[in-house]
Amino acid sequence: MTFLSSRETDNFYRYLTFFFTYLIFFLIIYALTTYLQSFLAITFRKELTSQFFNLYLKENNYYHLNFKNEIDNPDQRITDDITSFTNKTIVIFFLILDSTLQLFAYSFMLWNISKILFFFSIGLSLFTNFIGVIFFGKKLSIINMDQYHLEANLRYSLIQIREYSESISFIKLENRISVGLVKSLNLIIENSKKLIKLKAGLVIFQLGSKNLITLLPTIYLSGMYFTNEIEFGIIEKGSIAFVSVLYSLTVISDQIQDISILNADSKRLKILFNELNQTKEKTKIATFSNNYELIKINNFNLYDYSNNKLINSLNLILNFNDKLLITGSNGSGKTLLYKTLSGIHKNFSGNIDINSKVNLQFIPQKTSLSGLSFFEFYELDKLKLNPKELNQIFLPLVNIDSSKFTIDLNKSLDSEDLFSPGVLQKLILLKIFLFPNFYYFMDESMSSIDEESQEIIYQNFQKYNIKFSTISHNKNLYKYHNILYNIDTNIVSKI
Repeated sequence: MTFLSSRETDNFYRYLTFFFTYLIFFLIIYALTTYLQSFLAITFRKELTSQFFNLYLKENNYYHLNFKNEIDNPDQRITDDITSFTNKTIVIFFLILDSTLQLFAYSFMLWNISKILFFFSIGLSLFTNFIGVIFFGKKLSIINMDQYHLEANLRYSLIQIREYSESISFIKLENRISVGLVKSLNLIIENSKKLIKLKAGLVIFQLGSKNLITLLPTIYLSGMYFTNEIEFGIIEKGSIAFVSVLYSLTVISDQIQDISILNADSKRLKILFNELNQTKEKTKIATFSNNYELIKINNFNLYDYSNNKLINSLNLILNFNDKLLITGSNGSGKTLLYKTLSGIHKNFSGNIDINSKVNLQFIPQKTSLSGLSFFEFYELDKLKLNPKELNQIFLPLVNIDSSKFTIDLNKSLDSEDLFSPGVLQKLILLKIFLFPNFYYFMDESMSSIDEESQEIIYQNFQKYNIKFSTISHNKNLYKYHNILYNIDTNIVSKI
């Protein structure tokens, strides 16, 4: 503007060119910084989430977490909490980096203007950060953690409605479920009110302190100007330097809301990480001199999750060619015995030795194919099998008419909507014939299949030399097994 008012054309256009050059350079740097910040955030999220995925699926951790009341909603922690944690970590890192550069840029200027103002800015920043952390940071962190918990509980309730929509519709539970949802929502609203009030107080503190701080260097430097210690222009220069130094040092207080969320995220993730990393006792694995021996159980006592004894002093030797049938009343521990053999239930005493050379497979009563295609579930990438062979050769083995039912290998499945429970169980059992060299433990895996189909499937088990043990209440299946274990009487007998 000075060159324009004095009609200095050359200088005016020279500085105008310099301005636009600087502007373009600044925009490029800003765009690259923004890109780098976003790229680092998604890369950090990918690596951290992958690590949690591996830990979550390792050693049945996803199962054991169901019995840890202090670890709520691990799915939310692995998705939402990690996303929030990584994003805010990168944002705060760049803010601290920017504040550090700003501190170095203006500290020297402020030191030369007034050493008193320099030390005063440091002391004031420490005081401001202390007040922000003590009076707002800790409370915000606790309330944010509660908010995560409450929001996740509501979301899980809604997921349960979608998963069990058919049962809810049949039993007419809509009104009771609605009451529960409203109760969960009210808890969220009440916690949100606490959060809003605390945020309002934080805003008042931040704005009030900033406006007050802006006046302090002007007042102090004005006194120096009146005594002719400094020139008039130094007042503005010193005020800018003072505020810049102070703001760079109060980045914690300024970002206390994001830091409190980051703290809540990190605490929830740390609790989950520590739990997933705990060393878990494994079922003993052994290699027997006699390769036909599959499992040896000696003086085995089984306890449920409430530490009630279900099985007392069981002794059992199961050979590779044996077919064990386990019967017993509901809640007697049949499924829990299978879970113990698979290594996911640890509450037992005695000895269990499992032949390390044998691959055991456990098939539960209910298995969801949701989210998987048939190709993925049947692991057809490991087999040299075309779709025609799968439909025409293998479907009849589980008593499915291939002329009326065809498997679309690439279709993404929502099993509960597409198939009846019986058809779904047949499709799951079909995998046994694709991998016949394993030893299969079936936990009432045919409970929804008609008796005629059960007979056909077991006959095909015999025909193709499938190795298996069964939990079932169907007495007609005795003829397909050679050992019976009645869990109610705790008696093992030959059939």
